[in-house]
Amino acid sequence: MSSKKDKIVLTQIKQDFTTPVDAISDYINLIIDGSDIYDDEITDEFQNIKKSAKTLRVNFNDAFVEYAESKRKSINNDEEASILRHDLRTPLNGIIGYSEILLEDYEDDIDKNHSEDINHVIGLAKEVEGAISRFVDFLKDGSESSEQAKENENAENLFSSLGKIDYKLEDLSLYRTTGGGRRTRRQSQRQRSQRRGRSQRKQSQRQRSQRRGR
Repeated sequence: MSSKKDKIVLTQIKQDFTTPVDAISDYINLIIDGSDIYDDEITDEFQNIKKSAKTLRVNFNDAFVEYAESKRKSINNDEEASILRHDLRTPLNGIIGYSEILLEDYEDDIDKNHSEDINHVIGLAKEVEGAISRFVDFLKDGSESSEQAKENENAENLFSSLGKIDYKLEDLSLYRTTGGGRRTRRQSQRQRSQRRGRSQRKQSQRQRSQRRGR
């Protein structure tokens, strides 16, 4: 691998792939354990999902070793990227396809709880699809371009600046509600006292003027 950053990105992609695939296998294994309530056709569909999940895992692990770890292979053009993407998505499409068959063709025969599990499997398969796309795109494009890296740096600086602004605003708020706030209230009180004093002096002057007139 070219850098520590590449390792971090690839490790995260692998985790994003492995976690939902493990969950898919867990769901299907639980259903198969109770598959004695289903006939052979339905049981076969569940077994097909299990086999597809196993094939998917093997294909991805092999690709990860060859392209990301040992780097015996590389992706140099869109065609090679499409081939790898197809190889990884084929068993994934099998998981989705068999799951949809169970929900559509055997809707009345599938236990309600198992139907919910199958829907979870389909949702997890969509997550796997995203991880596969990120994996292939990363292998094809490599590290971020200098322009993209610069944009990300600018964005980070912007967010950092916003954080400082938020911090200053928070400090100002605390200032107003604590010591600074007390000083502000004392200033207001002094201003009101001064205004009352001026008003009283004006009244006294008017009264003296009236008495002189009499």
